[in-house]
Amino acid sequence: MAQFYSQVDAGVIIKSGIPHGRPYKHISFGKHSTEADYIAAGLLPEVGAVPNYDKKAQFISGVDRVVNGNQVDVLYTLSDKPLAEAAAAKIAELIALTQQKEAAKITVNGVSITSSHETIAKISGAAAVMGRKAKAPISFLDADGAWQTATKVQLEDLQEAIWEHLAAVADACKIHHTAITALASTQAIADYDITTGWPA
Repeated sequence: MAQFYSQVDAGVIIKSGIPHGRPYKHISFGKHSTEADYIAAGLLPEVGAVPNYDKKAQFISGVDRVVNGNQVDVLYTLSDKPLAEAAAAKIAELIALTQQKEAAKITVNGVSITSSHETIAKISGAAAVMGRKAKAPISFLDADGAWQTATKVQLEDLQEAIWEHLAAVADACKIHHTAITALASTQAIADYDITTGWPA
């Protein structure tokens, strides 16, 4: 059975199928014939995954079969997601992207390390111990998996650079978050681009 999709308006998608046998309105599902049997035989279009709609902004709120002349249409009714649900999904994407942006490679005076709040704590502790006990420079694996050696001053410079990076990432996240919560439609939320405005 030939099947195709068409979107007749913003709220309905139709999947049409032309039966090879009796018209759908004359089919009765008897003791030994089920709807699945007729689908398998090519007499009915199967209700399945629907392409060509924005899953971030809409959801399928209804599915119906309708006789249309000598063909059977499956009507998928689309509805906008609740505004709060669409905003929550976009903000979840934003948080995930923020975490990716935080974990950047920071290089200061030839010493590189992966930025994170955990890194800040480790560097602060190491610099404090080195300051109290006049320790020699420490060695560690950098963001590229190579060994680096850093003095107390270098560690403090790295710490400052990481703080500046994390603060810039937080500022970008706040701007996006504020913009998302101010949007008035699910489509506007779905179309909002969260990939711009981040620190290099």
